[in-house]
Amino acid sequence: MKIFRPLWRDGAFLVPQQFQQQARWDAHVADTVSRMALAHPWGVLRAEFDASALTLSRLNATRLIVRFADGTLIDTELADILPPVRDVSDVMQDSVEVLLALPLLSASGGNLDDGQESARPRRWRAEQVTVQELAGHERSELHQDPSRHPELLYRELARLAGSLLTFSLEHHLEAIPRYRHASPEQVFPPLFALLDTLLEVSLPSRVIAIALEQGADREIWRGRLHDARLREGADFYLSVRSSLPPHQLQSRFPQLCKAGSHDDVAEVVNIALSGIAIKPLSHVPAAIPLRLENQYFALDLSTDAARAMLEAGNCTFYTPESLGDVKLELFAVLRS
Repeated sequence: MKIFRPLWRDGAFLVPQQFQQQARWDAHVADTVSRMALAHPWGVLRAEFDASALTLSRLNATRLIVRFADGTLIDTELADILPPVRDVSDVMQDSVEVLLALPLLSASGGNLDDGQESARPRRWRAEQVTVQELAGHERSELHQDPSRHPELLYRELARLAGSLLTFSLEHHLEAIPRYRHASPEQVFPPLFALLDTLLEVSLPSRVIAIALEQGADREIWRGRLHDARLREGADFYLSVRSSLPPHQLQSRFPQLCKAGSHDDVAEVVNIALSGIAIKPLSHVPAAIPLRLENQYFALDLSTDAARAMLEAGNCTFYTPESLGDVKLELFAVLRS
């Protein structure tokens, strides 16, 4: 798989793919350097098994540190999950060769196990865990020791206010009062009031998520366009997840999916018309939530079918079984 090294610069829009490519490049550099010193820089560094489980014909690894030939390092003590216990009761030999393997990476994506059935094993599985901040919590330390200098508290509060100002359209940096040691009543009350205001600020969003309900036959998705702004000046985008490979979904979804109003889609499906034109996107609008496993498409609103959908105030999407196990999300991006 080709590695696209990201260009880090001020003002760049950051997405997870950039960090993935950077991690792949760093791993490639480490593997290249190791191969300069050794012809085969891979193998088993440590492998420990539960001896008591072996008496019960169960192979249970307790610790593994292994570097695979592709440079992937597995360390179950620091970062990785141990493989499941293997039943060896059906093995009749006195000794057996144990193999440790990883699923191959696919250059077209789909390497993350999302809980759905797949024709091939996936290498990665996501898990959310709560971790401790190693740097500590300065404000909690100040609370535990009230005798500390008030300027230390001011620094933390001012830093928090500065961070929150990023999300405010009405306040500026000058709203943070300067520190005056002789007049704390002119510093902390206005600063606390500013923080209260900033914590309640919510940015106006140009994106409206339209709820889609899947029918009992799992091929029909219906939504309602209640907001009048959707019918006056908005662009519509579909976020699609499917069990199909991404390149197949990009080409087949616009051809097979039928879009329009409730009444139009029923007629379109029955007489094999096209409905609203659907176009694949090479670049996702920044306002839309980006999901790595999804493909994105835009609805062509210049057609009569699109105008009929907006006038009806509802939308329907038909996704045949040939598109695989499909999940749809519909977003409207306001133009102003």
